[in-house]
Amino acid sequence: MQRLGGVGALAAQSQLDAALGLLCDLGMSRVLRHKPWLRKRAARRKVFPRGIDLGQARPDAAAGMKEMKLREGAAAPGFTAPANGGGEVSLSQFRGQAVVLYFYPKDNTPGCNREACGFRDAHDEITARGAVVLGVSADSAARHDKFIDKFGLPFALVADGDKSICEAYGVWGDKSFMGRTFLGIKRRTFLIDADGVIRKIWPKVKVATHAAEVLAALDEL
Repeated sequence: MQRLGGVGALAAQSQLDAALGLLCDLGMSRVLRHKPWLRKRAARRKVFPRGIDLGQARPDAAAGMKEMKLREGAAAPGFTAPANGGGEVSLSQFRGQAVVLYFYPKDNTPGCNREACGFRDAHDEITARGAVVLGVSADSAARHDKFIDKFGLPFALVADGDKSICEAYGVWGDKSFMGRTFLGIKRRTFLIDADGVIRKIWPKVKVATHAAEVLAALDEL
């Protein structure tokens, strides 16, 4: 087998690193660390959990889906949905307060854990600024309960099982991985002011610094 060298090796490693970063969000990081053969297979065949092989994914799966393109200054779409603890949450119940509405791919995956814990650690500072935090994913309310208990999260998590909230905010749609396209939740945060207006959107979230960025934006409201 021919070995790659120089620029070719760097390009191949860069591609594998990008693949592994996405697989971390999908909960595969621990498996890949301890199974080098699976690392190679993931890079070559784009293997995902539960037997999903992106080599068989439809590149145009979401081509016909109509996304709502929200912009800063637009009214935040309202919603009522199940949440942790067995109750429901409506965006309208927080009118008069700023809302940090953050969408994330999945409970108990590395990037989502770190993002949630960042909001947990900054929660007192966020509430001191008169704001509330709401997390949204497609996980069930029961899974949210376990996620909250595991990390001691002091804010509500919304269960968007039918993806209707994600679609309204334009975060459910095409995600790309090594040249293939599949459907998923994009990591994105919306800062909504006390009047229900979207004041800031983070289309590409860096989980390590995100809570600090949200605090700074709250200071500017």
